[in-house]
Order: sequence, then structure tokens, then C-alpha cells
Amino acid sequence: MDTLRLNEVVVAATKTSHSIYSVPASISIVTKNAIENSPVIFADEALRGIAGIYVKRSKLADRTSTVNLRGFSGDYRTLVLLDGIPLNDGYNQSVNWGGIPTDAVVKVEVVKGSFSSLYGGNAMGGVINILTEVPKEETFTLKSSYGTYNTFITSASYSNSFLKSKKLSVFLNVTQKSSDGYASNFYQATAKAGTGTYPVTGWQKTTNNKGTEYFLLGHLGDNWMKQTQLVAKISYDFKPGTVLDFSISSAFDKYGYRNPQSFLKDASNLPFNNGSVTIDDGGILKTLSVRSHSFQNGPGNAYTNAYKLHYKTNIKNIQINSYLGFLNDMNEYISCTTGATEDGGPGSINTTKPKQTYIASLQADIPLRNHVLTLGADYKMYNAIGEEWYLSDWVNADSKTTMKSSMAGKQKIYAPFVQAEINILNGLKSYLGLRYDYWNNTDGRSSYGTSDTTYMNTSSSHLSPKAGLVYTPEMNWNIFKIKNIRVSAGESFRTPNLYNLYKTWSYVTTTYLSNPDLKPETSFSWEVGLTTALFNEKTIISFDYYQSYIKDMMYNSEISTGVKKYMNAGKGEIKGFEAEIKQSISSFMDLNFNITKQKTKNTENSADPVSVGKSFTNVPNLLYNIGLNFYKGPVNLMLSYNFTDKIYTSSDNSDIVQGVYGGYDEQKLLDGKISYKFNKYINLSLAVNNILDREYYLYYKAPGRNYSVGLTAKF
Repeated sequence: MDTLRLNEVVVAATKTSHSIYSVPASISIVTKNAIENSPVIFADEALRGIAGIYVKRSKLADRTSTVNLRGFSGDYRTLVLLDGIPLNDGYNQSVNWGGIPTDAVVKVEVVKGSFSSLYGGNAMGGVINILTEVPKEETFTLKSSYGTYNTFITSASYSNSFLKSKKLSVFLNVTQKSSDGYASNFYQATAKAGTGTYPVTGWQKTTNNKGTEYFLLGHLGDNWMKQTQLVAKISYDFKPGTVLDFSISSAFDKYGYRNPQSFLKDASNLPFNNGSVTIDDGGILKTLSVRSHSFQNGPGNAYTNAYKLHYKTNIKNIQINSYLGFLNDMNEYISCTTGATEDGGPGSINTTKPKQTYIASLQADIPLRNHVLTLGADYKMYNAIGEEWYLSDWVNADSKTTMKSSMAGKQKIYAPFVQAEINILNGLKSYLGLRYDYWNNTDGRSSYGTSDTTYMNTSSSHLSPKAGLVYTPEMNWNIFKIKNIRVSAGESFRTPNLYNLYKTWSYVTTTYLSNPDLKPETSFSWEVGLTTALFNEKTIISFDYYQSYIKDMMYNSEISTGVKKYMNAGKGEIKGFEAEIKQSISSFMDLNFNITKQKTKNTENSADPVSVGKSFTNVPNLLYNIGLNFYKGPVNLMLSYNFTDKIYTSSDNSDIVQGVYGGYDEQKLLDGKISYKFNKYINLSLAVNNILDREYYLYYKAPGRNYSVGLTAKF
């Protein structure tokens, strides 16, 4: 982060422009300069050093990366916006973080806490608002880098303003990323006493994340990826305060695995990958079955297209903001099944196409003396279709035979909202907000095997109030100043997504049933915070304490042997604090430290009683970050150290073993980037991630020390 930008203006906290100290929320800003000076490839990585944020990204080609805010796990409990367009998709409310155009990002606003009173569903942990480039002058930028795992990144951007008074602005960006990747996905299995047909060597003894004995048999190959990103923005200023703009952001991804390897050798010392084997475990003979398809994983591809048409104007001092948005996602991936080999054989293809979100929004900000009244209304429609087909040959996506399962559905949301910004006294301001969300779940259907079900339309609603108070006193006692004191409380929620409502599927011996009668998850959150400045604002200290109480949490409940169903079965609570110090050491050096300590707990769960009293899954209890920025003359150096506590993925918190495949280890990562500006046009950089070469797992094996050398030219 640019640690000492004191009067940054943010929009996401109130849907109106304000200084970060004039709103009752904890806010962090990531600037374009900070992103460029960090070893960042994907947009989520730029958030790693922020207090209260947990970023789960295990590898370059990670398709399940997530960003959690303040103990709320999963993308579906944090709202992510790209220039105001929600990126939480219309299927399972996940975010394609790899598809966000990092080189086009000019600023990221992270607003923590309950924000359903303004934004509706998903804004339980907070809102992440990603803003892309706004052209101001003619600039042509070329970037290229090369690094470990044969990773290439090339980007070209052009921006300019035209016509009289430069009313017409244009921004274009094209980025390509590719990497050969590395072996991150492994094949391991349990064994039992006895003998098999083939004696083998080469296996490695290990355990799973709960300490159960396993044997590592091989890996699925190097996880490669290729990606193309396109961004185009055009804006026309009719007059001061009246702007029409249109933007497109697209990302096309391909990924897969190359060169799988079995560690096993037969009696002739030849590679072995299929059959019943005998292993000699220190004189104890054991047997297990090795299957060739378990060394394979098929390719996948995905695309994300986000469109936005925005119009802003002023009518008699009333500011009007309106926009139309459309998010169109697709993803598919191929799996190998029994009998498959590296050259082909049986498989399946899972496709979600389309995953669509239609959006319309209208907002009016009405000044009333020294107060502001905001009135608005939002409309959203989610539409998704998912299918899984058997393939006769996994290397040919067109070799479909019979359908295994399918789902389809729509969700329409209508939501008026109001917010009153009231100046009570000099320096004392309150924000009162209220939003009513009403939604219809329609056209739901699912099929699984010979079962084909059409669901009745359902509807539900949620009222989300919020109140906040912020005090910005004019207290300046020589070296000490209070920047603000803030307190807020509010309700938030998330709707059950189309996946929860209508997807029935199976994995191994368990069938997971859809549930069209799910209710929304809800939470009540409150927080109090203080920000102070010392030594002529060379030192900024912030502290926030927060609590959240969640009801109707959705869990997979076992309703019979081998059958599970999503149910509103749980309650939970989150209690935590964040503390941060930003220190300007000199005119050319800044230091930043923050810590987040939180305790999550399941307080009720009829679906899984053993989870009661345990921590939430996928949420760390402790995070802290240390950042150093050095900038003098042509040299810029950034170093960051990030510690993340171990997380649990089992509801009973029994997955305590670290350093094994399938586990989620604590992270102690030192990253850095140094750049040298030869002149006003040319910049050369060296970035190193995981400088200490720590070995750790986030289910998959995470990358070790890796490098990239980059060149930037601006004209």
C-alpha cells in the first residue's frame, strides 16, 4: 500500500465521495503505484498486506483463489466490484480473481464491515471496489516480464483524450500471461496389510492432514496456464459534472497439466501406473490399488466478460448516477475416470455456461442544507445453466455420450435503498441506511441420473438497516492529533445462490442434493475504531474492534447414509481486532505494520454437531504484515513479510497436520521487488516471491522461491 496517503477519497463506503476519515468505516487503499512496485501477478495478490484480509491463492493456475474479509469465509460473503459492476458470479457467487485486469487497475478500495444496507447480498465482510484507469493524457505503456516456470507476462496500454477541451477519453489494454507451472497436484493413497500382484518401489510414506498414513505415488504433471485480458474504456464529458462512459473487461483462460509422473518402479525398474501392488514398509508388506486415471487431470477453460454503461449528471444540485451492467462468465473442465490413460480414455466434462448477471442501478444524492439524502434502486438477475457429461475420450471434449447431471435457474432481485448523511455538530456526522431486497427464484430445474425435477418458484426478502457515527475532532496537541473516532452497526445477508438451490451432484460415494427452500444467511455486525496521527502526521495509528453474529448458516447436512443436502443449520460468531501503524521514517522510506487477531466459533449446527465450539473453516485466527518501501532517486525497493495462521478445512478442526499434501499450512512469506528507473521512459525490475524458499501447502503444493525480471517502457 501507499502507506501515508492521508486524504484519499473513497466511494465504496457510502456510494458518495468522501475522505477516508469522514466515514464510519475501516478503509484501506491500494494504489496503482503500490501495485506496480509489488511482485503482483493477479489482483488478489495486491490485497495480501491489508489488515483483516486473508488471500488464499495456492499457485499460478489456481481456479479456486478466494479473498476473505474479517472472518467471513468465501467470496460469496464479500462483495467484489469492478468499476461498480459486481464480479460475484450468477452461479455460486464466486469471483474469477485471475480474470481481473491487474495492469489496468488504478486503485482498490477495501471497505470492511457490514454493507448490505447499500449493496444488498454478499456484503457481509465488506466491499472490495476495484477501479480501472481513467485517461487524462496521452500515454503508451509496454510491459514485459519473464520468470520462473517459464512465466511470460506482456502488456500494452494506450490512453488519450481528444476533441475540444479533451472531452473524449479512451483507454485500451491488452495483457497476455502464460506459465509452464510446476507439479502441485499429487496422487496419494492408503494401503492395507497384504500383498498385491506387482511389487513396487519409489513410493514415499506420508500422512494426510489428519495424520492418517498415506503413500505418495506420483503427481499429475506441471499445471500450465495461458490467459488473455482485454480492457477498453471510452468516456465523454458533456459538461462539468455530466459524463457518459462505457467499458468492457474480458479475460480468456486456459489451463491444464503436462507430463504426469508415477514415482513407482516395478521389479524391472520401469515406471508403473496401473494395477494391484505390494509395498515393503520396513518389513511389513502392504497392498494398494494403483489406477492410471488418478495420474491424469484434464484441461479447462474459462472466460469472464464485464460490460458497463454509466451516466452521471447534476440536476439542480442533485447528483444522478445510473448504470447498466452485464457480467457473462463461462467455465468448463475435464476429469479423467476409471480406465483413462495419458493418451485418452473415459472421462467427463463439467460446463457452466452461461453464468450471467444483469444489473441496473439508479441513485440520486440530494443535498438538504448541510446534509445529504441518497435515494436509489437496484435490479439484478442471475441466470445459470450447468451440465456434466460423460466422455468416451477425455482428450476430445466433443466425445459426449450421456448426461450425468444438469441444473438451471434464475434469481431476480429488486432493491430500493436510502441513506441519510447528517451533520450533527461540527466534526460529528451520522450515516443512517436502509435497504430492502426482494428476490424471486424462478425456472429452477435439476437432473441427476434418471431423476429430472422442476422446482416451484420461490421468493424471499431481507431488510438491511445500518447506523454509523464518525467524529473528526479538531484536536491538535502539538505532536498528537485524533483523525477520527468511528462506530457503526448493521445487518447483512447473502442469498442462497443458484448452485445451492438447484445443483444435485455426486462425488465418489456421496450424493449432494439441491435445496430450493433455502433461506438467506444473515448477520449482525458492529465495530468501533480510532485513528490518530503523531509527529506532524509522520506516524498514523489505527485500531478497530469488531463483532459479527451469523444466523442460518448453510451447511451440507447428512440426511441419510451417503446423501447430503444444504440446510440452514448453523449459527456462529466472529470477534476480532485490527491494529496498524504507518510510519514515515524519512523522505524516502516508509514502514507499515498491521496485525489482525480474530476468534471465530460455531455456536450452533444441527447438521454437524461436532463443529459446535470449533473455529470456522478457511479462516485464520492470526495475520500480521510488515512492509518496507524505499524510494530514492531512480531506485524503488519494496519488501513485505506476511504471516498467516494455519486454517482448518474440517468442521471439527481435526486437520492439524502441516507440511503434507491436502493440508493448509501457516504461511511465513517474505516477498520483494526492486526497480531502477533509467530515465522517464524506461524502468527495469527484479521481483522475488517467497525469498526464504519456504515449503508449504494450501491443499496444493505452493510455489517455492520464484523470480521475474521485468521491463516497462512509457511514452
